[in-house]
Amino acid sequence: MGRSLFGKIKGLWDRNDPREITATDVKDAVPYMLGDGVAFQTMESFASGPFLVAYALILGANNLIIGVLAALPFLGNIAQIPTSYLIEKIRKRKKIALTVSLFGRPMFLLAAGLAFLKPDPVLLPWLLVVCYFIRYLCDSAATYTFYSWVRDLLPTKLQPQYYAKRMKYMTFAVVICSLVGASIIDIWEKYWPESGVLSHILLLVFAFIAGMTSVYFLSRVPEPQIQVTPDTISFLKKLTEPFKVPNFRRLMTFLGIWNFSVNLVAPFFTVVMIQVMDIPLTTVVLLTILSQVSGLFIISIWGAVAERFSNKSVLFLAVPVYMFAVFLWLFTRMPETHALTLPLLVFIYLLIGVATAGVNIATNNLTLKLAPKGRATRYISVNNFITAICAGTAPIIGGGCADYFKNIELSLIVQWKTASESFAFRTLSITYWDFFFIFTVFVGLISLLFLSQVKEQGEVKEATALQDFLSRTRRSISQLGLLSASRLRLKDSSGVSTVTIEPDTTEEEHAGWGS
Repeated sequence: MGRSLFGKIKGLWDRNDPREITATDVKDAVPYMLGDGVAFQTMESFASGPFLVAYALILGANNLIIGVLAALPFLGNIAQIPTSYLIEKIRKRKKIALTVSLFGRPMFLLAAGLAFLKPDPVLLPWLLVVCYFIRYLCDSAATYTFYSWVRDLLPTKLQPQYYAKRMKYMTFAVVICSLVGASIIDIWEKYWPESGVLSHILLLVFAFIAGMTSVYFLSRVPEPQIQVTPDTISFLKKLTEPFKVPNFRRLMTFLGIWNFSVNLVAPFFTVVMIQVMDIPLTTVVLLTILSQVSGLFIISIWGAVAERFSNKSVLFLAVPVYMFAVFLWLFTRMPETHALTLPLLVFIYLLIGVATAGVNIATNNLTLKLAPKGRATRYISVNNFITAICAGTAPIIGGGCADYFKNIELSLIVQWKTASESFAFRTLSITYWDFFFIFTVFVGLISLLFLSQVKEQGEVKEATALQDFLSRTRRSISQLGLLSASRLRLKDSSGVSTVTIEPDTTEEEHAGWGS
């Protein structure tokens, strides 16, 4: 009986072997691939971001632990190097992805179970770190493998459509799940405040279910066979090759410094708002959603600017915008929260969303553009490894040094003194996390010096790219207003709105996606 069961399992597993792919296979696979994106993003939304920070604080985490947790998604990318080696040796990417995913998803249940252990502010947070480190290692390996086989599965002309749809659906999942998660926590705190940790446990269970759903969708996507090409270069030489290309080496230097500067403080925005400003978790989640939605709205405009000019042009606009947003954090407390704190945070998160969208699309495009054809995978994996080290060490340094600056303050005081009276008032107070905000801006602007040394065809002056960006943004806002007005007129004339206009979707595209 045992052998029979083992045989059935092995037979089911063998169905996932690479095979010849037909057009029908591709058409049938797309819904599962999109479903995987939604399920994966649902898992991420419930188990990371503000929800993870809040849960870690409940378990007794300090700033160092928060920094380590923020570093794990980047440090998990070190799994891409051995995964790349396994792909070349085994040549069964789908099996690798399914295996590591099935091993990593139960970590959510183990993380949730920590809340039932005896309270220990030293042990429990570090056990949480271990659970999440394992899951991020597995997710990084699975994601890297997945994109490798999707690149071979989908025809080149369909890939931009697929990634655009996937990003749109994943963004909707972020918004919905973030709102649902925040609502669950708020309702729980209102009616059962003495057991508020149970709401976070529930979110982790939801993350596990969504993660297993993602694995199911992955299992339904066929894998094409890897094209075997003669290669006598050793694996070690492949890893060192990108460092020998001056232009790509300069790009990796810029990306390393940039990611270090951003992740020095960005993971602690939630901590500052919850612990220092005493802002409710729901508000923090809404600000995060605002940032993501603003990025989604503007990303096509950034893409158009990059296509017309260059990716460097986009970066020279987006990086200063992000640094300006970080600099504005200095004025959210003077030295306490004030009437303009929340409006200022809204503006900051809008800028962060806009800038992040530009940086992400430009760095991804630039990395692919500068990586030699036929060897892009090894260049990208090495670049991701360097970026992961820089981005992963930054929040650990930030969290470890934060407490040192807790009781240090630098104030700018203006004093008015006459013969009969004297008074003084504080115009600016720099304390605690403010020192990290200033250092982040300094390092982020330094990264632009290294970016300027990267060579890319189509570079133009920043003023030209900025003018084009602002022009496209104004047109998009105007078109959005005209479209809304047209729908209102249609509804007013007929009494019922029955038509949905999708100007960018063609009949041919619908047929290609099996809609």
